[in-house]
Amino acid sequence: MADTLDSTGKYVPKDLQITSQPDSVDKNKFKIVIDNLKIDSSYAFQFQYVFPDGELSDWSPGYTLLTNTESVPTAPSVAVSSSGSGVIPVTLNTFPTNAKRVDVYVIGGIYGAGKVAYSFFAAGTHNISAAAGSYQVVLLTVTPSSVNGDPTSTFNCTVTDPTANLQVDPSVTPSTPTVSSVLGAIQLSWNGKTSSGGDQPNGFVAAKVYVGTTSGFTPVDTGQSGANQVDVLNFGNGQNTLNIAVGTVVNGVAMTYNTNYYIKIKTTNGNTAQDSSAVLATGSPAQIGKVGSGDIITITADQITTGTISSQTVTVGAIGGKRVELRGSGNPIEIFGTGGTSLLAYNTGSNKLTITGDGSFSGDISAATGTLTNALSVGSYNLGTWGGRGYPFSVNSSGNVEAGSGTIGGWTINTTQIRSSGSNYISLNPLTPKIALVQGSTEVITIDPVGGIVGPDKVIQGESRKAFKITPEGNAALAGDIYADNGKIGGWTITSNTLSGSNITLSSSGSITNSGSISGFFQTYVPASATLSSGYLNISLSENTVATVGAYGGLGSDGGIYIQNNTNKLTLSPVSLYLQSTSTQNGVIPGGFYITHASGDYDIHFGFSGYDGTQYVRRITWDHWGIPAQRDSDNFANIYDANGQSLRPLVVDSDGGMGLGYTQYFSTTQTTTPSSGTGRNGDLFFSTA
Repeated sequence: MADTLDSTGKYVPKDLQITSQPDSVDKNKFKIVIDNLKIDSSYAFQFQYVFPDGELSDWSPGYTLLTNTESVPTAPSVAVSSSGSGVIPVTLNTFPTNAKRVDVYVIGGIYGAGKVAYSFFAAGTHNISAAAGSYQVVLLTVTPSSVNGDPTSTFNCTVTDPTANLQVDPSVTPSTPTVSSVLGAIQLSWNGKTSSGGDQPNGFVAAKVYVGTTSGFTPVDTGQSGANQVDVLNFGNGQNTLNIAVGTVVNGVAMTYNTNYYIKIKTTNGNTAQDSSAVLATGSPAQIGKVGSGDIITITADQITTGTISSQTVTVGAIGGKRVELRGSGNPIEIFGTGGTSLLAYNTGSNKLTITGDGSFSGDISAATGTLTNALSVGSYNLGTWGGRGYPFSVNSSGNVEAGSGTIGGWTINTTQIRSSGSNYISLNPLTPKIALVQGSTEVITIDPVGGIVGPDKVIQGESRKAFKITPEGNAALAGDIYADNGKIGGWTITSNTLSGSNITLSSSGSITNSGSISGFFQTYVPASATLSSGYLNISLSENTVATVGAYGGLGSDGGIYIQNNTNKLTLSPVSLYLQSTSTQNGVIPGGFYITHASGDYDIHFGFSGYDGTQYVRRITWDHWGIPAQRDSDNFANIYDANGQSLRPLVVDSDGGMGLGYTQYFSTTQTTTPSSGTGRNGDLFFSTA
């Protein structure tokens, strides 16, 4: 019964599809029987009236029902025999009511600690196979819901070996067989009787057949050294016929034509110690039969087995048409096609095999040595599809190999290129021609005779260009880094850490050294020569003076650069600018200027002065004192004498004060009397305060 929907479209499982029936006692009631419910399961249900006009009432309250659990069946009625010959006989007298099956448990032997050896689905008797030994048997009923019933009592059964008491009689000398020559074999016949004409004794197994080349040979069974047993005759007390064919191996030697053979038999009951005496067959010796001259006109056979066929020519097929010929001379084997055209021939004189026309091989072709003098082509011909030949693969007599598809050493061959495998691959295109390194579908690096070696596109300073390119003319363009530890470039020698040319060396440590001169360095503007050496650029002017541009003070915070000639020097540092002169005119230093900032404070000094090589003299300075703790954090104009420490310097400050012999120490009361120990004798101070 299939699942369905009720009148309201509600799904109804098949185990709840029911048809109500009027109660036979009370017509005002309906009796509903629901079959095939699951045991020990809960079901919910409701009721609803269906009126004659098709209208439906409201649903009744919901109800639940728990189905009963199957009761455990009682032990079934059985009988088990206490003994058996090779079997355990078990009988189920009656099949239990409401049972699914009755299982038979056996303990012992192959059943170990207990297994179901058989299940009854109806009353009856069954023999359970068992080896000799002691067994225990128990049966129980299984319900449709797989509830196991009560077990029966345990039955003991002793099983015996049915062959243990089988009487085997000694073997008896057999009756004498006969042999005769038949086509391709020696035929042996035996009636299966004893030498006295009686039946074979109880326990007869077979008659063994032996072949020898002398009448007194000793029979040796198969599996022993020097065995000459070739077969057995299985029918005791019945007719046996056996053909011993050409090629039968006897003690490692195949039987052949034109040889006398002797045949013997002896019977066995399975015990070699009780084998009978050997009997020589009547008709021995006998030879394997052959067909005589003129005996066969036509042969129709499914199979012909022989050692030798002697004839000048054996033809298979139509004379003058499609055929195969085997000959005793000339071409020993030759195959002809339509119209008698020779397709394949082997010539003994040249010791060569000649094949004419097309052919195909389903297997491998191998050769130890040899030469293919003409072209070898593989695949169907389609002129113009590839290489002008159209063969997917070909090798010509010159050793040229061409292929339109396939793989070689992991490389894929198609009609236009050879490429490696994978999404990133190398492509060799003979038509362009071009070698390409491909990433995805983009050619990243290409090599061709026109463009040379070309790398991928690269954007540098907003401009798209090739990352690198080397043309066939030798021109190179690089948009990335260059790394080299030896070689030359533009006459410059490359080492692991330097680039040098002539007298100049560029070091990776950050230095530039020159062992010679740089002529014409400034000749665009002034006639000069220059020498770059020891960190200085020396410029020789036409007036034979020397100008030097260099660095001093290292690379620290106080370092800087200077420009100097023989006597004068302009010095620039992070905190100062100096024009110094050591030369004199008429014994007087012409002077210079400076702008400086004293380290550690906020003072700024600007002045004009002379410089005698050790200190500044005859100075005029403008100073801005920026120390807040100092009372007069102001601007000063100072005039110093030649010693730089005048006793009477003239000072004018931005507050309108003026002093003679003025120092930075003065009375905090702003009187004309200097403070004790801080001023100088004779100081004069004028103030507008």
